[in-house]
Amino acid sequence: MRPRILTLDANVFVAALKADEKHSDECANILRRLPGKFVLAEPSIVYQEVCGTLARRAGIDVARRAGDS
Repeated sequence: MRPRILTLDANVFVAALKADEKHSDECANILRRLPGKFVLAEPSIVYQEVCGTLARRAGIDVARRAGDS
């Protein structure tokens, strides 16, 4: 059986990266468990959305670190 494609929204990545988000731990756990079970896909703009949101909410240094990883 081929893995199914799962599209993720930028909010899942933001919440996983930002420890003070309400669902941060849950989102991080989802991202850890999905590889191998699903082929992860994201809209082409997700990188800009995640870095932009992190810059606004957590600061430019956090956004730069996320962009570098």
